[in-house]
Amino acid sequence: METVLYWIPEDGETENDSCKVELPKWYDWQSVAACVAEHYHAFHDGWDHNWPITFAVRRGLRTSTFSVNREVSLAFLAMEVDTPL
Repeated sequence: METVLYWIPEDGETENDSCKVELPKWYDWQSVAACVAEHYHAFHDGWDHNWPITFAVRRGLRTSTFSVNREVSLAFLAMEVDTPL
């Protein structure tokens, strides 16, 4: 596992405001960016943010930026209910 730092520059954040996430070392950069977005969405109110989001990702000595969009898949579930006649 490796520690990856990320922040959102468009929100005025810098590396000092970064969040940490542990990921497998074998992940490629795009997989890292997708995992960072999932982490942000799940643990930092990312569901309430306007997407796409540009993330700055620090992995080792290298920092890269990624624009990540979110796909929304709606599912409608129906249940029969008893209604008085």
